[in-house]
Amino acid sequence: MPPPPPSSLPALLSLLRPALSSPAPLPPSSLPPELPSLLRELPVLQELPLLPSHVPHLVAYHPHLASLLLAAALTPPYPLPTPASFLSPLLSLDLSLRSLDVISRLALAAPLPEDFVSLAVSKCVSAAELERDKHRQSRLVRLVCVFLQSLLRNGVGGVEEMKAQVEAFCIEFSRIREAATLYKLLKARRGASH
Repeated sequence: MPPPPPSSLPALLSLLRPALSSPAPLPPSSLPPELPSLLRELPVLQELPLLPSHVPHLVAYHPHLASLLLAAALTPPYPLPTPASFLSPLLSLDLSLRSLDVISRLALAAPLPEDFVSLAVSKCVSAAELERDKHRQSRLVRLVCVFLQSLLRNGVGGVEEMKAQVEAFCIEFSRIREAATLYKLLKARRGASH
């Protein structure tokens, strides 16, 4: 029988510290289900310490944990002195399922600045448009469209400002089902707002 998940500060720190630099996976059972509330109640982020330089590694190897830690860092009252500094590394990452997943989870869990969301949307659209390999491009377009649909359906601010760019993207890739679905969602939202 596995040991119970840690819920004290020292136990959490001994579990989380290796994740900041090791690619070794954290078994899901090792993360306590109450981790989001523990991150708000205990000074975990300060004691680790969580730094913006940890973000790329966490996204690459521990995306679920990255979402939880970043949501805690970006939710008022801010436990760290410069919460916005954790967003810049997200924008510098290559477009991938993991990076989109982290941004999407983060957008649902913490208030994100609209300019960050707009930059993320623009970067995702541009990365998919510029991909030269047609198979990889189709995959990226599908990922970006599903990501954008999630943001729109959950009312995340910053996407609406990019409507013209997103619509053009959908038209360019209309042969891809997810792009056509996103375009219909944009049109339906436009019709509902008038």
